[in-house]
Amino acid sequence: MISWSLSGLRRIVAVTLLAGCLVPALALERVARNPSVADVEDFLRKHPGGANSAEAHRALERLEWNAINRTSKAALLQFLSRHGDGSHAQEARSLLAGIEAADVEELAAAQRTKEQAARTANDLRTVADTLKAFENAYNRRDLAELQRLWNPMPKVVADNFRDQFRQAKELAFRLQPSAAPSPSGNTATAVCTRTLSFTARTGQRPPETSERVRVTLDRAGSEWVIRSIVAF
Repeated sequence: MISWSLSGLRRIVAVTLLAGCLVPALALERVARNPSVADVEDFLRKHPGGANSAEAHRALERLEWNAINRTSKAALLQFLSRHGDGSHAQEARSLLAGIEAADVEELAAAQRTKEQAARTANDLRTVADTLKAFENAYNRRDLAELQRLWNPMPKVVADNFRDQFRQAKELAFRLQPSAAPSPSGNTATAVCTRTLSFTARTGQRPPETSERVRVTLDRAGSEWVIRSIVAF
């Protein structure tokens, strides 16, 4: 029968405790020579509650932080899910906030671009409508409508239209845009070809006139009105 002295038991306990600390310490030392995420994770699986686990967790965080794509929202979220209380957590949250702010601004910019495109398309349509309405009113000899569309119409122009309508037996007027109008803020410009065929009540028929004109328009609420028509 073996008998253990008190001092012998103490030595056995001490050696046992020392061995329990040395095994994970030696394992961690081997990992620390050339660490990888897989090595550290393997160490933590084998020694989850060891005296060196806290140091291993810090090493794992450093390795993952050094390898992370810091412009990736998904990567930063994953890092924070694993190391939310770590030494790099605040930096990760700051980077994430910057990415999210940039995402919000990108969406806002895209929305502004979409809205501007819609406004421009509407302006092009309404400017074209005004030019067509002016052409139609001219062919109807509707001076009042012409003055509403070209507002204010110079008196000399109104007088010329009135005399022309009175003398005409037949007339055909066209105001054809040569290219898409160019709206800018509350003004727009359209380069057009203005053509007029005229037969007088006396039977006289002057040659058809055709010229390029620059039509300048101003925004008036949801519509556009002509400010000037200048030949060039």
